[in-house]
Amino acid sequence: MLASTRNELPGNKKILGTKVLGYHNRSQIECNLTCVTPTEDLPCGCVTYSYDMATKQCLVVDESDDVTMADEACWKTWNLV
Repeated sequence: MLASTRNELPGNKKILGTKVLGYHNRSQIECNLTCVTPTEDLPCGCVTYSYDMATKQCLVVDESDDVTMADEACWKTWNLV
């Protein structure tokens, strides 16, 4: 699946969890592609991702991890549907 429908969560939110994987991406769209592309760490892709526009950091997580949301400036979070 290389295309996805996503819903942006309101406010500035960042995902936190024990199985959250971090990547450095050039854009939010590249972060989305990192999320939906299956890898060894995420064989089914991810269901939620966060992106920091200032630092270009991308955080992804699959559905097996319980995540919490933290308010953080510059971060945006999306759920894939």
